Amino acid sequence: MPGTHGAPLVEPVSLSEIYYDTDDLRLLLHGFTLRRVESDDDTGWYLTVPADTADALPTEIRWDDAEADDAGTLPGELAHYVQGVTHGAALTPAALLTIDRTRTRLRGPDGAVVAEIASDVVVAVGPRGTDDGLVWREIEVREGTVGPHPARTVARRFDDAGLQRSSSPSPLAHALSGGLAPAPDRTAGPRTARVLLSDYLSRQLDALTRADVAVRADPTASVHDLRVAARRFRSALQAYAPRLALDTAWHDHDGAWRSLVDELRWFGHTLGDARDVEVQQSRVHDHAADVPDVPDREQVAAAADRHFAALRDDAWAAVTDALTSQRYLTLRADLEGFTTALAAEPGDRKQRGALRASLCGLERTLDTRVRKARRARGRADRDAAVHRVRKTAKRLRYAIEVVEPLDPRHARRASKRLRALQDALGEYQDSVVAAGHVHAAADSADDFRDAFGLGMLFVDELARQDRLAHDLARRWRRARTATRAVSP
Repeated sequence: MPGTHGAPLVEPVSLSEIYYDTDDLRLLLHGFTLRRVESDDDTGWYLTVPADTADALPTEIRWDDAEADDAGTLPGELAHYVQGVTHGAALTPAALLTIDRTRTRLRGPDGAVVAEIASDVVVAVGPRGTDDGLVWREIEVREGTVGPHPARTVARRFDDAGLQRSSSPSPLAHALSGGLAPAPDRTAGPRTARVLLSDYLSRQLDALTRADVAVRADPTASVHDLRVAARRFRSALQAYAPRLALDTAWHDHDGAWRSLVDELRWFGHTLGDARDVEVQQSRVHDHAADVPDVPDREQVAAAADRHFAALRDDAWAAVTDALTSQRYLTLRADLEGFTTALAAEPGDRKQRGALRASLCGLERTLDTRVRKARRARGRADRDAAVHRVRKTAKRLRYAIEVVEPLDPRHARRASKRLRALQDALGEYQDSVVAAGHVHAAADSADDFRDAFGLGMLFVDELARQDRLAHDLARRWRRARTATRAVSP
């Protein structure tokens, strides 16, 4: 195979894997697996996080026994990583898999492993397996140290040779396939308004779940993906729920979906401070380096760092508190309950008109808000008006994402134009926030040179806002033309 060198390394390996899950298999249903591996050359814990796209590979988080308080006992840290998936439910053994493996490693010219092929004979037994055990053979192709390309070449060759890809996302799913309800086939029926919204919300819930685990597992990770998934879910609900009569889709009382919107707004605001610190500290550093004639640039950047340090600690403490709160776990359970209930009621084609009506309503609202922003008197009034434009532009863009399957070409063009508008509006908002931060940092600066340099950054931010506001109407005209062409 191109890219390989020398004879492959072939060796037998014996191993056992104990999979953990909740009683109702929440990890498995969301595409996660948590297992303890004991083998000839590896002992430890593995959390597998599903990929975000069909052609991507899952992510594995390894926890060595040396890091555990009690070897062989599920580490509390791993249970914390998946708390948003399990909603805090206990994790217990779900199945035991014993595996006889033939492992083949392909090497590159420098001796590095470029791909690994594991040919396994698997026996599954355990608390939730079959009494007599389930036996099968599987082949798994894994990435080496040089990236995914050689592994994908091997996988394609297996496809060409006629090997069948497993329909199960993991060995545990295959072992417990008899105990899982089949996923509904949403491709066979009509693409009603409710089906489109349900599919979109399900994708955002999956994205929220992956981002939740990423933030819990890495305290330095960005909260951006977590915040965007929550915002997309909320915006889609706000755009379509009023016209699709979703008041009783989940709980049998009016306004049930509105409680989800309120809780998602709380969660987004909690994440907002942490995201602002991430963005703003980097922004101030860049501007301190780029704005002409700023004296003592490094000293000015250091003064900004001192300002953001306390804010960062407080913001991340709030994120941690939110992720571990019962309020958030209840929200996660409610989001899943709502999407499940919505999927069970596909509606009919007559509701498709509600999609167009919702888009037209958002477009008119955005058009009105752009005009008000242009007529705003005073900087504070303009800032507030542009912020309202930004929120409506996001909601319109996400609403178009929902209906993209009905008119892909026009929807993608409109999304691209709205994204350009949204980027400019986001830059305006970031500049407003940055101006507040550098003003506060200048007020608290002990050295007049720091205050002077930060003041120069403040003035530069105000000029930037003026330029962006002047260009707002032109950007919206381009986006509006593309938006009106979308025909759901």
